[in-house]
Amino acid sequence: MHFSSAELSSHQECVASYKGEYTITYRMLCAFDYSGIDSCKGDSGTPLMRQSANGTGPWEVMGIGAYGQGCADPNYPAVFTKIDTYLNWISRTVDRN
Repeated sequence: MHFSSAELSSHQECVASYKGEYTITYRMLCAFDYSGIDSCKGDSGTPLMRQSANGTGPWEVMGIGAYGQGCADPNYPAVFTKIDTYLNWISRTVDRN
């Protein structure tokens, strides 16, 4: 996958989509892509990005691709690790090295 637009889902919507098949924690983000282009096998680790400042500012990473169900299945959002919940750990790790 090179580029796609996605719509973030609420935590509750994401949990309901997976119906207990996977544990969806508050350290995760879920995004639906209704265009038919979505994360698939081999896409884990890809960034979920947004453009800050009302779509005119720089791009920032919100999440890192974790998993999904199938490829571009409209019933299942792609699941991403939420970056901001790990910023302290990332900073400490980078500072040590």
